[in-house]
Amino acid sequence: MLNFNKHKGFTLIELLIVLAVLGFLITGAVYAVNEARKKSRDTIRLNNMAEIQKALALYLNENGTYPESDGDGAGGWDTGGDGDFIHELVTKGYIDQDVMDPLTNNDDGNYRYFLYAAGARGCNPDGGRFYVLQIRDLETSSGAHSESPGFACDTDWGLSGEWTAGMYER
Repeated sequence: MLNFNKHKGFTLIELLIVLAVLGFLITGAVYAVNEARKKSRDTIRLNNMAEIQKALALYLNENGTYPESDGDGAGGWDTGGDGDFIHELVTKGYIDQDVMDPLTNNDDGNYRYFLYAAGARGCNPDGGRFYVLQIRDLETSSGAHSESPGFACDTDWGLSGEWTAGMYER
């Protein structure tokens, strides 16, 4: 004679265990997706900087100088928060007007550019004027990003941004 268990379904403990396992799996998946999104936005930021550096080099080649900072951001920096980052590059068609950070586009922006006078901040006056280009904050690093070329004279601009590059006119 077959003995059928009259108990059908799951116990409360079994249901709680299944819910706990599902909770851990969902939490892990959400975390992984958020990390992937952060990496993707940082990749966009780094690609934007590479494009801006190319545009600055083309501008220098054709004009013999780097474009002036428009001083629309904090401390006179040209910032990416106004949709008009490095005005001369935009005006002359070297970059799109939309070169903006994927998230941070307030008045200070997350991208910034400044053109310094020759010899400013203890830098070599023989190099001529020089620019400093920065990403102030990257989502996947704290401190200098591993791909940051850096730029320093008496001032280390890498301390004020997580990705920094600079170049002399000569």
